[in-house]
Amino acid sequence: MLNPTERVGWSQWSKAAEDGTYVASDMSPDRYTVIVGGLPAGFYVQAILAGGADITTSGLDLITGTATDMEIILAPNGGTVGGLAPPGSSIWLSRISPHRAERELFHYHAAADAGGRFAISGIAPGEYDISYGAVGRQSTPQPIRVSTAQRLSLNFP
Repeated sequence: MLNPTERVGWSQWSKAAEDGTYVASDMSPDRYTVIVGGLPAGFYVQAILAGGADITTSGLDLITGTATDMEIILAPNGGTVGGLAPPGSSIWLSRISPHRAERELFHYHAAADAGGRFAISGIAPGEYDISYGAVGRQSTPQPIRVSTAQRLSLNFP
């Protein structure tokens, strides 16, 4: 998905073709956050390049209206965070970053099952805030660090 940050353009999303290509046309001049989903199990976005420049943290700048090719580089062995939370609660994991594009791209969500178990996998290495929300309750975000192939276990009260 390409999500406009200046709110001039419209969000565009689509599934990639079998060969991995994706074409977005008639884009409004704007800055866009690139949000990638539906990755193979355990993989994460390592980098996003446009015109050879790394735009992972800055986003895609189409203010000039210039078309560009974009390459999304995936890496295996993403981290995993799991554990226990109130049954049926929502768990949010968000990258700690001053860059909006990076916070949106590296944002994960899971739901705790009836027993309170949850798991989020394919997490890019980095610093995150994790929290949960349940009916009538919400936790304070806790900072955590996720490393490549790391498995963290957390238990919320």
